Amino acid sequence: MDIGLLRFTCASAAIWLTVAATPVHACAVVVPETWGAREMRQAAKRAVDNATLIVDGEVIRPFIPGRQTALVRVARVFKGQQRVEVEVGEGDSCSIILDRLGQKSRMILIGGPSIYLLQEDQSNARYEDQLLGSDRRKVWPFVEDLEPAK
Repeated sequence: MDIGLLRFTCASAAIWLTVAATPVHACAVVVPETWGAREMRQAAKRAVDNATLIVDGEVIRPFIPGRQTALVRVARVFKGQQRVEVEVGEGDSCSIILDRLGQKSRMILIGGPSIYLLQEDQSNARYEDQLLGSDRRKVWPFVEDLEPAK
């Protein structure tokens, strides 16, 4: 075999393996246009029912892909075991990544008990909050540098 062809083949294989091994992040969740309040309420109920832990929290250590999970300081627990902190990792392409230090949000988590996953993106917040009996806009404004209401 020609040495040039061998080098080309090896280089091509290395590039192909690198590209094939690179994780792809694509999550397609499309809410049908025909969905109304009833369907959105049902989706929120499923999310709350399936959650292992629901908290309001703040990211105190951001997620770094392949290196570390996010660490969240818990301000309020709505469902699950009372905790001071919780680790949030990455599951699949639909996982919400907590990569901003200081990011504050209501988190509907699955998995655990050591590492949880966040897959609810807050697009159904109104119905989730109704089920939890807590309006996140009133109990903890999600503005940087504000402490949670006690």
